[in-house]
Amino acid sequence: MTSIQELSHAQAPPTLPFELKDYISPNAWEARVSTLTQLASHYCRPLFERAYLAMLLVLSFLVPVTTYYITLPALEGSASSGDAVPIGTDETDRLVWLARLIAFSVTLATWIVLCVPVVVWKYSGIRRVRRLANQWTRGDMLAASSYGDAPVWKASAPGFFREILVLVVTVPMKQRSHFDRNSYLPPYINAGDDGLPSYGDSSMTQWSTDPKGGTRYGDVPIYAD
Repeated sequence: MTSIQELSHAQAPPTLPFELKDYISPNAWEARVSTLTQLASHYCRPLFERAYLAMLLVLSFLVPVTTYYITLPALEGSASSGDAVPIGTDETDRLVWLARLIAFSVTLATWIVLCVPVVVWKYSGIRRVRRLANQWTRGDMLAASSYGDAPVWKASAPGFFREILVLVVTVPMKQRSHFDRNSYLPPYINAGDDGLPSYGDSSMTQWSTDPKGGTRYGDVPIYAD
């Protein structure tokens, strides 16, 4: 069985799922959920992430334009040694494409410089959340009465622009007792009868001898005290 919970540090911990009542107490469940949401909240800033993305989009437009119009005159001045290069020459076309290449390179470097810290920050949150869930799994396995009779905890840190994290807890299926009516029985064991019919529906047509002693009238045993 699997229990899936969506958690947020802005909301109170949910009640203990029914599937986990045999494995964890309500107090321990609340403590674990609070610890997980507090940890994930350090790596979840939706407002900051939206503002950061807006800044990145603005810089993606301003950086190449500014770089191009600054680089091209500098290249032309360097190539002509102070004299203007005639427009339409091959040298001018070469300098234009060189300025465009420099502008694209600067823009790409800007993306890398701005995006790498955010990616590393988010990845660190994912690793810490997963490590915490794995610690719970190992702790429950050590405390379990038998091997494999412990829940498996998995958690995913919040993504970009959202503060919801997902907690998935998988618990082993309980082995039914052979005395349970819904339990699986080997094929060589016949299914039990639904029970004898009531006395009112019994066919009492003749006397017979009961092998256990006494006599029977139809399907109803008659014993002498």
